[in-house]
Amino acid sequence: MAATAQVGEERSRGKPARATLSKATSARVLAFVVIAAAFGLAGYGLVTGQLAGISPVELVTWVAVVFLAGLLPVTTEEGVFLCADLPLLLAVGFLHGPFVAGIVALAGITDVGQGLGRASIGRSLLNRSQIALSVMTAALAFQLIGGRLGYWPWAAVACLGAVAADVAVNFSIVALYTSLATGRSFRRLLLGMRLGPQSAFAPMYLSYGFLGLLLAETYLRLGAAAVIGFLAPVVVARQMFLYSHRLENATRALLSRNKALRDLDARIAVERREERAHLAAALNDQVLQSLYGLTLRSRVIKEDLNGGHLLDLDKHVPDLLTSGEVAVASLRRLVKDLTRSPVGVAGLAETLELLVRQMQEESRARFACHIDGNFEADADVQFGLFLIAKEALGNAVQHSAPDVISVRLEPIGERLVLTVEDDGVGFDIHAPNLGGHSGIDLMKQRAADIGGHVEIRSRHGHGTVVVADIPTYVG
Repeated sequence: MAATAQVGEERSRGKPARATLSKATSARVLAFVVIAAAFGLAGYGLVTGQLAGISPVELVTWVAVVFLAGLLPVTTEEGVFLCADLPLLLAVGFLHGPFVAGIVALAGITDVGQGLGRASIGRSLLNRSQIALSVMTAALAFQLIGGRLGYWPWAAVACLGAVAADVAVNFSIVALYTSLATGRSFRRLLLGMRLGPQSAFAPMYLSYGFLGLLLAETYLRLGAAAVIGFLAPVVVARQMFLYSHRLENATRALLSRNKALRDLDARIAVERREERAHLAAALNDQVLQSLYGLTLRSRVIKEDLNGGHLLDLDKHVPDLLTSGEVAVASLRRLVKDLTRSPVGVAGLAETLELLVRQMQEESRARFACHIDGNFEADADVQFGLFLIAKEALGNAVQHSAPDVISVRLEPIGERLVLTVEDDGVGFDIHAPNLGGHSGIDLMKQRAADIGGHVEIRSRHGHGTVVVADIPTYVG
């Protein structure tokens, strides 16, 4: 976005080939138009002598300072880079016009994505071009509105229009390209391109733009030597965005955890009510009926003894023993039912779905959940599988940076198979430094403790698959 936000690499997984091709073609056409427009305008500026008002030394100095400022990006979860070079490029545009600003942008923009190996050369050209177009548009808007350095407050009004033009062009290109490449909503992408709280982003961005005006005014009074000193206020502004962004992330995480705790409290209350109702019904329907029969037969035997009917004892005593055995069996069934799963009355399936919903709220990844709850299993098996799922999901969210995480639980014969798959960055499963990885070792140990095993498949750039195969009953 603006000399600020750059387009990152996008992935399209699991889409029909024809649809993916169509999206890729549309995105490439847009990229070609943007690149051609930026370099065409820059070339026109060179041919028509627009650089006559700036010395080669000054031009190189501006390019160098813009390059250095671009080394301090703030990265959002959406893969968008906010760089600190916007005020500098706006200052160039206010001082020397749109063509010089575009040339400085094309020459000086630091493409962090390409430096980290995330963007191709074509994507890097697109990033530079869309930033150059937005800055040229901003400088042109400043001129058309009648902005002149040194004439206040009209210069401030023109600066406001310039920032609005920069935002409109830059954000629109980024959102449109991403929408064409991925099929995501243009409107949602446009509204989501911000740093920090929504209410604070516009004022901060506007302040970023006015900093460019102040830098240009300072340049008029101090000359080219002031260009180097421009880095200090630009770095301060960049830190403002960074801390605001971190504060929003921390606030969002805190709210998410609070909601998860409230949901957990509510679920515990529901489970307690269910347990009490279940226990009351079981005691009434099974245990009390058996004990009542045992009491009746005890009275019959007492009457036999009091009346001297000793021969009837041969008939009534076995009935008493049978009633006792029925009562004991009823109690055993009740105890087994109450302890069937330490993950809650709902069992593994519903508790696993609750875990997935909680992680969905805390992660930008999309979750696909396919859980078959039509099974019976030992309490230890259910609890062990839950812990394995929790570890696998936590690893995927924290380390893999996935777009999609798939969770599948299905009974196969007398076994339960849990699969957690993500399309993230993956890792080398055979790497020598992988030994002793606590998460992997823990999952394997838990599976072994309940008679099963865990298989992990992964490689760089192709995501990770964790498969736990556990018997439903531990012998």
